Amino acid sequence: MTAQVDNILPILRKLSFLMLFCLPTIATAQITEIRKLQSDLPKITDSLKYVDALNRLGLLIHTKSADSCFYYGMKAQAIADRLRYDKGRAEAMVNIAITLTIKGSWA
Repeated sequence: MTAQVDNILPILRKLSFLMLFCLPTIATAQITEIRKLQSDLPKITDSLKYVDALNRLGLLIHTKSADSCFYYGMKAQAIADRLRYDKGRAEAMVNIAITLTIKGSWA
């Protein structure tokens, strides 16, 4: 049993190192993508791409602000409904469901 634990310890150390130094980079990259999408929204002229951008924003921001995720999901759903864009509708509903789950309003 101790031999198994001894074999696992080096792996756990490597994982801890990766998590300690890589996760902040991933989080920073996510914030960068959120800001870029937010600034690009007014410039998007293709309606389907606009819906996709709203949905991507909602997904990226849900851990920071469930309310913003809900806002982007509702906005994307309304536009996707008008366009009859099923993929956009589905992704918007996922964002709305994520928000309701986070807020505990899903029951």
